[in-house]
Amino acid sequence: MEDPWVSIRTKKYMSNPKRHGFKNLAHLKKDYRSNYWFNFFLGAAVSWPLAIMIGRRMTQYQGGVAVVPLQRFVHDHPNVHAMRTTQRYFRRWSFGTMFICGTIFARYYTDDSMLNNTWYTRPDLKPKMAMVDIKDQTDYDPVAYEQLLDHAYKKYKSEPRKSALYRLIWPDSADFTPKTNLYVGRDPSTNYNTVTGEFPKLNHTYQDHQH
Repeated sequence: MEDPWVSIRTKKYMSNPKRHGFKNLAHLKKDYRSNYWFNFFLGAAVSWPLAIMIGRRMTQYQGGVAVVPLQRFVHDHPNVHAMRTTQRYFRRWSFGTMFICGTIFARYYTDDSMLNNTWYTRPDLKPKMAMVDIKDQTDYDPVAYEQLLDHAYKKYKSEPRKSALYRLIWPDSADFTPKTNLYVGRDPSTNYNTVTGEFPKLNHTYQDHQH
């Protein structure tokens, strides 16, 4: 994972024990925001027919007469266009409906479990002790750690050489190694919880809490 070219938190990317966790958290937030905005615009586009219907309804009164401006004070040079008020009401209510529907769609369908760290037990978001081999200081289950990486980080999820299309077009360079299931035959209490984002606490030595 490379450092960004420009950042407002430059000191966070300098060599320090908290650099490791900060970079991983920033990477996860970036992926979450990209997925959130994609779902937001997708939900807004899907709700366009509903927005049109609501926008058209709000351009007229209960009896079917077009809305007219109700000014609190008289301007020196008012806009006397016949469709000015109806166009403003249509834009206001249609885009407002799209914004609300896009927000609801994005908040419902965007997975934010990779940002959860309720018990502060995730090894990828913790500070690394300087000049110390982290493998000798913790007792994390390597399989559970692979489960965490496979769930939270895209670079571990995406395996293009194993896709069916890649194997069809470039069979010589494709990877035909079957992917192993990291959850089969294991106690659920020792697995990474993808719903709550909690790391198993049974294999933790709490070295980072010792003083």
